[in-house]
Amino acid sequence: MKKICTALIIAVLMTMVFSAVTVHAASAISITEQPEDIAAPVGSTGSATVKVDGEVTYRWYFKSVNSSSWAPSGMKGYATATVYVPVTTARLGQQYKCIITDADGNTVETKAVTVRAADAGVITIEEQPADVKGEFGTTGSATVKATVSSNATLTYRWYFLAKGQTEWKASGFVGSRTSTIFIPVAKARVGQQYKCVIKSSEGVSVTSDVITVREPDPAVVTIVTEPEDITAKLGENGTATVAAENDKGVAMTYRWYFLAKGGSEWRASGFTGSGTATITVPVASSRVGQQYKCVITTADGGYAETRPVAVKPFVTNITVNEEPSDLYAAFGESATATVAASGDSASALTYRWYFLAKGATEWKASGFTGSRTATITVPVTKARVGQQYKCVITTADGGRAETAPVTVLEKPELDFSITTNPDSYRAGEGASIDLYVTVSVNDAKYPVKYEWYKDGAKVEGANEARLFIASYTASDEGDYYCVASCCGYTAVSRTATVRTLG
Repeated sequence: MKKICTALIIAVLMTMVFSAVTVHAASAISITEQPEDIAAPVGSTGSATVKVDGEVTYRWYFKSVNSSSWAPSGMKGYATATVYVPVTTARLGQQYKCIITDADGNTVETKAVTVRAADAGVITIEEQPADVKGEFGTTGSATVKATVSSNATLTYRWYFLAKGQTEWKASGFVGSRTSTIFIPVAKARVGQQYKCVIKSSEGVSVTSDVITVREPDPAVVTIVTEPEDITAKLGENGTATVAAENDKGVAMTYRWYFLAKGGSEWRASGFTGSGTATITVPVASSRVGQQYKCVITTADGGYAETRPVAVKPFVTNITVNEEPSDLYAAFGESATATVAASGDSASALTYRWYFLAKGATEWKASGFTGSRTATITVPVTKARVGQQYKCVITTADGGRAETAPVTVLEKPELDFSITTNPDSYRAGEGASIDLYVTVSVNDAKYPVKYEWYKDGAKVEGANEARLFIASYTASDEGDYYCVASCCGYTAVSRTATVRTLG
């Protein structure tokens, strides 16, 4: 009797299992998309999905290789439209199907799909990340670009290696699980290394190049204007100024250094402005020849330095406005030579006349009257004919100029006179005024020199026989005359009066 009861219980249980996988003959459930084989590389996870219209429940079953019976699956998603199956060697060939049930108890089952191995897609890094640089306090970034040759999805994980460490650790910075990580740049972080491990859903992984957090690039300092030599009168102050800029617009520091005459070591200057763009240097004899330069820096390491400039005493620039003329006089008489000069400072001009004897090569200081003034007077003798004279003009600060040499010549016998005098004018604004003279000289080989005067003052640049005023203004009103000279002869024209019409 006991054996009969046991047999009945087993029969009932078998009937229940069979009923769980038995499909009702009639069903209103419509499968719109059958699942595909579960194909993935060994060691990764594959999936199968069914698509159905309407409100239904799902239950996935599996059948092992060489087995004829289906059993409920316990894999992830077994009660959903998609089941996820870890693909292993032992599981290859297994089959899966899904039984779908609607609210009325109608059921339908999918076709059976098979677990099989698939070739894993190859991950290719298209673009490696680059070192991270940035200003301290800002955020830098590093990006890796990768593709996979299959339909697998990619995941990213960034790791860092601290300076002096040997163990890579997972980063927690923003983007550490994406293709782009954002790294706050700080001095303490300089030298840290980062890399990204890229994995596919098929179990394949690849690691990017290692990158480093580096010091920010320093500002590029450009010298816009170099300083000029430090020039001033002895006992006074001279200055040197530099103008500079940088590509980051950050603050710049200036430091002036000096190099003593004959020295080899540049030293920091302590003069006024030595820490600014303009230094002030007292100019003294002992300092003449020293050199100065400015070093410009920024806090982030930007650097530039100027060219060296020298300390020089101010030297007046002397201009000879009127050269002297040859010295003509009869034997026993005296001739004069005059120079007109000016300087670009208030320093007084000093004159010194020198002579060069005929056939000599050495210029010697003259002792004649006026030899230390702008006009020298030379007694003309037969022995002195052919001598040359020149004037050297100097200033106390080192300015120097000298005239062209002039020659002592015997005054020739000439008939020299002015034959045409200038006419007087009454003119309106804008009219032209033409003042001129003609001279008579019985020997044309001798040059004539002309000088025009207005109201007794020499007219600068008026050194021709003609003085032409192209457009008259009230300021041209005055009394004009011309002095003509030739070989020691002088003739003065009549005075021409120029007045404004009205």
